[in-house]
Amino acid sequence: MLIVLSDIHLAESRTNCLGDLLYNRNLPAIVYRNYFQEVAFTAEQNRVKKVDLVLAGDIFEINRTGFWLQDNLRPYLRNDEIQTGSDEERRILDILNAIAEDERVAETLEVFRALPSVFGMPIQVHYIPGNHDRLVNSSQAIREKARTFLGLEPNDDLFPNIYEYHTENGPLALVRHGHEYDPVNFGMDVTALEEIPMHLPQSVYERPVLGNISTVEVATKLPIFFKRHYTESKILQDENLRSLYQRLIEFDDVRPASALLNFLFSTPGIKKKETWSILEPVFIKIIRDIVESPYLVKKLAETADLNLAQSELIKGVLNLDIRHDGIPYWVIKRLMRSVSKNIKLDRVEHFVIKEKCIKEHGSGIRCVITGHTHSPEVELLTAKDDIQKYYINSGTWRNRIPSTPDLKKFGRLRSMTKVFIFGSEECDSEFEWKNGWSFDFSTKLGYGSDYGY
Repeated sequence: MLIVLSDIHLAESRTNCLGDLLYNRNLPAIVYRNYFQEVAFTAEQNRVKKVDLVLAGDIFEINRTGFWLQDNLRPYLRNDEIQTGSDEERRILDILNAIAEDERVAETLEVFRALPSVFGMPIQVHYIPGNHDRLVNSSQAIREKARTFLGLEPNDDLFPNIYEYHTENGPLALVRHGHEYDPVNFGMDVTALEEIPMHLPQSVYERPVLGNISTVEVATKLPIFFKRHYTESKILQDENLRSLYQRLIEFDDVRPASALLNFLFSTPGIKKKETWSILEPVFIKIIRDIVESPYLVKKLAETADLNLAQSELIKGVLNLDIRHDGIPYWVIKRLMRSVSKNIKLDRVEHFVIKEKCIKEHGSGIRCVITGHTHSPEVELLTAKDDIQKYYINSGTWRNRIPSTPDLKKFGRLRSMTKVFIFGSEECDSEFEWKNGWSFDFSTKLGYGSDYGY
């Protein structure tokens, strides 16, 4: 049986705390403990002899952390540029240690390390890095630490970029992280390819991309610069400041991405112009940091190609004249309209159907499984001669901020997606198909998620 789990984003939480007030976005360990107990029961009931668990990327949140804002070190290096014993390697190791020391993460990692005792059968854990934990592959010491935290067997090899699941009858499923279909977060644009090979060049997985820069220079800086500007004591005493600070921490949990700015400007109890008067000095500082840094401007130019809408948006931000009068509110309203119109979470089925293993009728692969988008889904790609091929997105295991269709109101959900693949030699008690395989997919959403504050 194959199990796919992705996008849990285990993160350090101490750089966003306000005094003793901890904003912990990690899910409690009991969520994982209950899940794996359910998995073990399902495997036993369906006569499973061996379990393969694939952690399909963005397991460790290495990019979005205040550790990168302590000095001029940034994660915008190719993996092969990070040398043993370098400041960059030490920074990544420090981040992993801080993640593992978080109370919720520490308990969660204990759950992963205890998996062999939970299952009454062999279980093998496979780890595929994503765009937020790309750097775990940058040195042997970093890989060793990640393996130790997850309870994986010692191994000096690179973590693979894909996992191909085999049963007694041959290959059955291909697992990717899914950022391969996202040019902003991958070092190669596969749009022009007529066919996507299973194995893409290792070098493209090692490149820094635009998504790395926007995560650190915008999403990470927003709450930290806000805290620096207003001070912890003032934020704790002012309800409006505290509400906006929470929204800045949750910024990259918002879906769809076109609702990001609306999320900031719809904070209950605060009018839009008042919101901007509070946020303006923070945004000005962030923009100045980028515009006045030759290094960052150069890195923006070096990263993966952008589509026209994103390119024009970035040019507009970089060309803002903020020397005298700041940024007028009307500029922000125009920016909000532009973002809502041009930045969309595109569906990726048109990429997946170009996968060589899907196009080839005799490949044996019956499904491609990815994460990355945080949006769980199942789509039938082809059906020919009673051979059905599916795209399955494993969603996310973290809190999500969904919006109403008009992108003006928001809620909070805890999202947990279950993906099981049963091979021909196994028996799924709920389904019997003559083609000899089946999958179990379900999404559990919890309203009123526990954020720890």
